[in-house]
Amino acid sequence: MTAAERAILIEIASRVSALAEGRPATAVAADGDVGAEVRAVAEAVNGLMANLSVLCELSVALANGRIDFDVPPRMHLLDSLKSLQASLRHLTWQTQEVAAGNLNHRVEFLGEFSTAFNRMVEALREKERVEREVMQSARLASIGQLAAGIAHEINTPVQYIGDNLRYIEAALPKLDQGMSSARELAAGAAAIPELASAASRFEDTLERTRLARVMSELPAAVGESLEGVAQIGRIVLSMKEFSHPGTTAKTSSDINHAVESTLTVSRNSWKHLAVIERNLDPDLPPVICHAGEIGQVFLNLILNAAYAIEASGKPLPGRIVVSTGRDGRMVEIRIGDSGNGVPVANRERIFEPFFTTKPVGSGTGQGLAICRDVVSVKHGGSIEVGGDEGEGAVFIVRLPIDGSGGVGAAKGEG
Repeated sequence: MTAAERAILIEIASRVSALAEGRPATAVAADGDVGAEVRAVAEAVNGLMANLSVLCELSVALANGRIDFDVPPRMHLLDSLKSLQASLRHLTWQTQEVAAGNLNHRVEFLGEFSTAFNRMVEALREKERVEREVMQSARLASIGQLAAGIAHEINTPVQYIGDNLRYIEAALPKLDQGMSSARELAAGAAAIPELASAASRFEDTLERTRLARVMSELPAAVGESLEGVAQIGRIVLSMKEFSHPGTTAKTSSDINHAVESTLTVSRNSWKHLAVIERNLDPDLPPVICHAGEIGQVFLNLILNAAYAIEASGKPLPGRIVVSTGRDGRMVEIRIGDSGNGVPVANRERIFEPFFTTKPVGSGTGQGLAICRDVVSVKHGGSIEVGGDEGEGAVFIVRLPIDGSGGVGAAKGEG
């Protein structure tokens, strides 16, 4: 062994001792008159020191949050830390996405970090859902108060009109009696020469103004007007009941009355498309529920039925059948239509949020999802769709009569 080789081996031993003690070490210069074996050992030690140096730098960088540290290639000793660095980069990107409002992320590769991240995302989703529901409730309450106010304002002049029409209706027989007496008087006056001219003018005026015909048609016109006023009154009352914000607790509710109110307020949406067939059980017991939200369910299903009939291409008017009945401890409400029905392939998905078969811009896919949430989650009931393809759909809503099940049941609501 030459003196140069011996010196290099001493330097290598010194560098290895330094590394073992955790001290920094410089590269070994394998220059001069040295053999291939000693040169190879020196290069191997230099490579090890380079790896350890980069390992130290990468560890410090990751500890300081610098996940963009540039790791030299072909350093296999660092593969585990490279994998950690890639995972942290991906986690950082997902965190930035969540911070931007995109909550459709999950992490499955960082153990407890993943669990904490996923719990944070779930908490944010729940917070977003609650905020959305609160905003929707506040918006519906505001709209309901506005609608109730408008209904009240409409009701006052309608009462004036109704009272005046009833006064006219009561006065018409008296007016008719007066006209009959006037005609008798004119007929008697015609026989008196001095009064014949005035009696003739009276008869001419009656003929020209067709007063007799007017008197015969007035009772029917007033009767139709009174019926119209009564219909406005029914609509106003239904609007006030339907738009009432209600209470946070479940209350005893008349389901048949809720169905009738919903049909009244939605009449403009179906009157040109369908006739309504009612099969409402007169002995249906009251149901403990959130009446306002159940009314919204009925409204969504009736509007959905009207749309199905319109989109079916079948001759109009179609048919919407609404029936109620009792089945043990549940009440059952069926709303069917004469449209084309729901394909079997879509029946499992039709209550999913954002799923819709309507053209783009015609629907959000939220109506039936909201129905399922109200019926199943909040009331412990069920909602499903049946019917034969091509013959129409039937939506079946089942609600527990005593209000058991659903959100708030554990608190003993109802």
